[in-house]
Order: sequence, then structure tokens, then C-alpha cells
Amino acid sequence: MFGKSPKDPASGPPAANTEFYNKVTLIMVGLLILLIFMDMQARRHYRTISSSEENASDIKQKSKEKSERKKAAELFASDDEPDIDSGKSVKEIASPVHGTIFVYYIRFRGGKSELVRVKRSGVKTPYTAIRLLQKGPLGQETGLLNPFDSSIKVNSIAIKDNKALIDLSESMTSMSAPVISDRIDQIVFTLTQFPEVKAVSFYIEGKPVRKIGPVAVGAENKPSKRKVITL
Repeated sequence: MFGKSPKDPASGPPAANTEFYNKVTLIMVGLLILLIFMDMQARRHYRTISSSEENASDIKQKSKEKSERKKAAELFASDDEPDIDSGKSVKEIASPVHGTIFVYYIRFRGGKSELVRVKRSGVKTPYTAIRLLQKGPLGQETGLLNPFDSSIKVNSIAIKDNKALIDLSESMTSMSAPVISDRIDQIVFTLTQFPEVKAVSFYIEGKPVRKIGPVAVGAENKPSKRKVITL
């Protein structure tokens, strides 16, 4: 009757237990915050690495493109081309004279391609002719197409034993056989208009070739017998 009254369960755990639970809770919250912070830092680190790699790749690609543009500009800035296989440059063959140059483009009629000859004006050398050819049809020359466009780099042109030795980039080999055949005719007809050029030999990236893509070519290529339309 006069003994100690039972402890009220609603009064909660002793103060020591409460302090312990609070410390554990704080530690867990702290660990959670630390883990979140570490995760954020890791993500930021990998983003930085990825961004650096992308920037490095972009810089490398832009540097390569700039170098190629510079080489192309130097190549097209002069009519005196580098030699291939000890061939002579155009200026050593004949003194350049300004006058009419013919270049050849493609036109489709009845589902078939035609070779069309058009006039240009400039210094009369094989190299100038190829440079003008790659510029493509003029605005008024509607319906004409240029398979041999500036996407194909002309590495060099030289003259040897009455042959034009033309070295082209690997992109010359792309596209289908009919397109490549049209390109070959464009080049051969354009170059053989000059009296010092009786035939054309093709090189791809400095190596002589007997096939351009799926199309066979000879050591000496002369104009084909296809019909030529003159505008």
C-alpha cells in the first residue's frame, strides 16, 4: 500500500538513453550528408574529365581541319604544283597564257548522264583547269551537276612524258560506280584539252592506282568515246 508506485510508461526512456539516441541520429545524418557531398564531388569530377576530353578532341579536330585548309589554300594559291614521281610542274612545260579553258560537268537526260562542256577564262594550265572545274557550274548553268567537287582534295598535278599525273584524296573513291566514272571523264576530258597532255594517270594519296572504288582505270587514261554536249 505504501510501496513505490510503478513508473509511468509515458514518461519515455531515461535521459541517458535519449542522449545516446540523439548522438546516433546525428552521426547517421552526418554520414548521409557526407555521402551526398562525396557523390556530388564525384559527379562533378567526372563531368570535368568528360568536358576536358571533349574539349581536347574538339581542339585536335579543329587543328587538323585548320591544317588541311591551310594546305589546300597553299595548293590552290599557285599554278606551280608539286611533282609526282619526278614529273615536271606545269610552268616547266609551257609558259602560262590567259585564255579560254573548257571544263566538263554532268547533266541528266532520259535517266542517263551526259558530259557537258562549258567555257571558263583563266591561265591556261592543267592545274588552273582542274581548279576551275572544282568550283562547279555557274548560277546560270542550270541543270548541270559536278560530281568532282571540292570534297575531293587535289594533292598535286604534274606533267611527265605527255601525261598528267594527278594525285587525289581518298574521297575520290567514294560514291557509286556511275558517279566515279563521271568524275574520271570530267578529269580526263578537262586535262587532255592541253597539247602537252595526251593521257592521265591517277594517284590516290600518293600511290598509283588501277581501280578507283569499283571502277578500273589504266596507267594512261584517254578521253572516252561518250558523247559531249557543248553549251
